[in-house]
Amino acid sequence: MFAAPAALLLVLTIASAGCSIGGDDEKGASTSTVEVVVTDRATGKPAAEVEADRASRIESHIDSSDVVKLLPPQTVLDGDIAQQKKGTPERTLLEWWQAFQFHDPRTVRELTSGATRKAIGPHPLADVVRRTGLPGIAILGVTVDGDTALVQAGILNFQPPKPGAPPPREPTGSQPTAFKLTRERGRWVFDQADFLVPKVENLKR
Repeated sequence: MFAAPAALLLVLTIASAGCSIGGDDEKGASTSTVEVVVTDRATGKPAAEVEADRASRIESHIDSSDVVKLLPPQTVLDGDIAQQKKGTPERTLLEWWQAFQFHDPRTVRELTSGATRKAIGPHPLADVVRRTGLPGIAILGVTVDGDTALVQAGILNFQPPKPGAPPPREPTGSQPTAFKLTRERGRWVFDQADFLVPKVENLKR
């Protein structure tokens, strides 16, 4: 519940002079329009505008670091991305992976090569991002050859110790794999349609 402005000033503005408010009297006087404007005394601005501005500056009592602690252990975090040098294929792969995990089709599309987008189709790509997820990933190395890069990574598994138990914070398994990225318009982009095609096909079943 937001507190009311400390001081309000009522301003009555008469749009047109008259002897009667609310209708003509028997002498034929014209009706006057009364506009009530509530202003904040400190700023002189409309009170509603002042309240809206105050409300926009109120911060949540929830600390974002607490939210991060509750994310699944396979989630790619900003700190993981920051460990990779800007402008590298490794960093792009993590940015792409994180956007996919957060169901952000727009960012995934921006970080996906034109060839892969064409092979998948714009609507299936957005659909698979919104409706599926990705496991954890760890970068192991990279090989760059001109405008093509292969990023070696481990696909991480977080197996709970027993059914119904929360997943452990540390991975319980890792599967080696490599992802192809290409350089388009001066930036690295994900370029591996065969990684996405099975996911798209599974949604059609």
